[in-house]
Amino acid sequence: MALLTEQQAVLGGAVPTYTAVAASDTWAPASKGSGARYILHIKNAGASPDNVKIDDPNSQQPAGATTFDPDLTVTVTNATEKMILIDNVDRFINPATGLVTITHSFQTSVTIGIFRIN
Repeated sequence: MALLTEQQAVLGGAVPTYTAVAASDTWAPASKGSGARYILHIKNAGASPDNVKIDDPNSQQPAGATTFDPDLTVTVTNATEKMILIDNVDRFINPATGLVTITHSFQTSVTIGIFRIN
């Protein structure tokens, strides 16, 4: 598990950096609240799809629900990339740790960049 570093997108352009993913990574968002917006850019150069799950530790199962998964899951097909917009980062911050947890079902040749856009 690695603590990922976010980058700030700026008007004049930023030179992005990407980090190899682990089965489970964390990140500490610098901006919080309703205006905090991020893009997670995942590049999968591997031979299998990567099911990326961003944990939502704050939602509770509604009464009477038989199935419930508030986590955000996005599949990044092999040899593709996706940008995931996080427009309410507070939803994903674990109140006990202050961290967001991101898990990956496939790690070989998968990289991530996290960009703050506000």
